[in-house]
Amino acid sequence: MTKQEYYDLLVKSATDGTFPSINQNGCCVYRLGNKKCAVGLLISDDKYNEVLMEGKDITHQEVQEVVDLPEGLSFLDLKQIQDCHDDQAFNPKWNSGSFIIFLNKLDCFQDVKQYAI
Repeated sequence: MTKQEYYDLLVKSATDGTFPSINQNGCCVYRLGNKKCAVGLLISDDKYNEVLMEGKDITHQEVQEVVDLPEGLSFLDLKQIQDCHDDQAFNPKWNSGSFIIFLNKLDCFQDVKQYAI
């Protein structure tokens, strides 16, 4: 997946109800039912392991080993994207517009075709 394709997928997921993925304890998780988080989008079904991954962010080796890292992005970039997602996920009501505005401000997405809000 290219950086542009991932950006487009993030925007689509922010607006179509895929985000956020919050468990019953109010914690953001990679996956829950048909919901996924920003990094959860990059984990294939056959690689996802709830026990090994949940509660760990992208800086943990167990997570990095199963993430399909998009071309042109680093794990540090994914950490910033995940933080952006999590900041919005914990707002009382998910706001896709705010999430996209934050995405557009990230250095890693300055060279992609961005959606205007």
